[in-house]
Order: sequence, then structure tokens, then C-alpha cells
Amino acid sequence: MSTKLTTSSGSPAYEMAESRSLKLVHLTSNFERRAQKWLVDLLHGRGFIGLTQSQLSFLGALDCGPNSASQIANDLAITRQAVHKTVKELEICGWLKSEADQVRRNQRIITFTDEGERMMSEARALFRQLDERLFADWDDERIDAVFNLLQSPLED
Repeated sequence: MSTKLTTSSGSPAYEMAESRSLKLVHLTSNFERRAQKWLVDLLHGRGFIGLTQSQLSFLGALDCGPNSASQIANDLAITRQAVHKTVKELEICGWLKSEADQVRRNQRIITFTDEGERMMSEARALFRQLDERLFADWDDERIDAVFNLLQSPLED
């Protein structure tokens, strides 16, 4: 099994154990990149020009209702400065809006615009079509087994 964690073609000085988990990590990461590219390309064709894969990941992490920069930063494990920079970009594109929080004056409330919500609705509909292609021959038990594996704790 090839693992991308090693690149030497010669005999390694140390044993390189075979690992299904390593392969799973590599394949899920690769699948995520391919799925995002597929979705962004389709959304470009539907008029959402300029959308990037990183912006789509950011938007996908938001709640439909109000969001705060600190909540988004925690959820995505990025800095609040990175959140503010991305929100500004997405406001320019017309997909997000932010306004001062009247309760917590040092915070801003971040929400989708109508156009941003329409884009995310179309993205979810496209993912639904992908579900139908990918899981056409799968029963619910098999799908649940994959989801349970991907959600399983890594700590003892």
C-alpha cells in the first residue's frame, strides 16, 4: 500500500508499517478537495463567479442564522483576523453581510445575504445529486457504518 507519508523509493532505514487509517486520511482529504472543486466548478456555471474552494469551505462552516467572528474562528481553528479578512472578501462578493452587535459592542454579527443563501441552497442541492450518484447502491446500514467510522474518537 502506498501512503504518501513516505516518498523514498529505496529501502527505508526504519520499518514502514501498513496502515488503513493512514490510507483513509489520505483518501478522505483527496475526496474533500475533489468534491469542493466539482462543486465550485458547477457553482461558477450557475453564475457564482469568483467563488474559491477556501471560500466555499468557510461559507459551509457558517450557521444559516447569526454568526460571530470568535465562534467562526473557534470552529475553523483560524484567527479572528483571518475571519474578518475572509468576511470582507465575501461581503464584496455579495454573499455575506456583517453589522455591529448591539449587545456585545466589540462584536459583529455575520449573516448570509439573500444571494449567499441562494448559493448555499444550490450547493446543498448539488450535493444531494452527488449523494444519489455515490450512494445509489448503498443501504442505510453501510452509509451509517462509514459515518460512524469517520466520527469515531481517536483518543482512548
